[in-house]
Amino acid sequence: MTEHDHPEAAAPEGTDAGPKLQLQKIYIKDSSFESPNSPQVFMQQEGKPSLSLNLNSTSTKIADNTHEVVLSVSVEAKMGDSLAFLIEVQQAGIFNVEDCEVEEHRKLVGKRCPAMLYPYVCEAISNLAGKGGFHQLLLQPLDFDDLYLKAEQSPPPPQN
Repeated sequence: MTEHDHPEAAAPEGTDAGPKLQLQKIYIKDSSFESPNSPQVFMQQEGKPSLSLNLNSTSTKIADNTHEVVLSVSVEAKMGDSLAFLIEVQQAGIFNVEDCEVEEHRKLVGKRCPAMLYPYVCEAISNLAGKGGFHQLLLQPLDFDDLYLKAEQSPPPPQN
């Protein structure tokens, strides 16, 4: 295998390779599935459930250049006024971020890392829904660049 086989291979010494982002570990930090109205909810055959999706990401510096990023996603499904299920997953990763300015570092940790975690959290949510007796969910792709921009433009929450 040569350097040409893998474009992500390290640049030769003496060149400016720019920011480096490496995923060190990926894991589920927490997950839960609730279906408080089963088995009655399985008897309802009227249409598709309405879904609501909420997501949030946080990061914690755990060592020099190393951060834990947690993407928290909750999906609530209702059949009419009845809660069909609630799934909550915290998908986490340990990332090494090097050779970047402060603003670039914030962007990598704030949008690129959560974007890397998103497919894993989608898989976990789909599997939990299926194991709970529901159809597996196929969550749509998200634009983490747009979500990051909107989060940067919104006012910070009030401090208590």
